Formats: sequence, C-alpha cells, structure tokens
Amino acid sequence: MPKAAFVDLGDLAGVHGSGNGAMELRIELGSGMSLHLVRR
Repeated sequence: MPKAAFVDLGDLAGVHGSGNGAMELRIELGSGMSLHLVRR
C-alpha cells in the first residue's frame, strides 16, 4: 500500500472570513466516506 502524502493547510489563523474564528473543513476520503469538522 503506498504511503499517503501530507497536505499542509498552512496557517488557518490567517484565513479570511467572518472574523469570529469559525471554520468548516470537509475531507473526501474516498469510497463514499468523508470527514466533516466544524468549529464555531
């Protein structure tokens, strides 16, 4: 099985948005599975 590559998302604190610290991240894992993270 090949080793998975690392994905650097960078500095999430520098992401432009509403300024309230909220964040939503969805990662498609394949085979119909996904990981959905929400910070409010």
